[in-house]
Amino acid sequence: MLEARFSPENKMLNAASGKVQLTVWAVPSAERKATEDLLTREGLPVLCRWIAKAQSEANAWRGFVHTFAIETAGSGLRFREEYHNC
Repeated sequence: MLEARFSPENKMLNAASGKVQLTVWAVPSAERKATEDLLTREGLPVLCRWIAKAQSEANAWRGFVHTFAIETAGSGLRFREEYHNC
């Protein structure tokens, strides 16, 4: 339902370098309120910590593309973090 992407510094010479881009996907209208409540209560605090980490990490971390995803999993949330050099 949500993905955050950190663009590495000094690798991409564009406006996204060193920034986090958020992409939010729609959910079925019947699930909207429950998903919104779950995301607000459990997902956003974890996302905020991840963004703070992106801001405070050293150059070695900030030299890679990092993604952080929040997905629904049954009645809860699943968090997934990945990184790669491109």
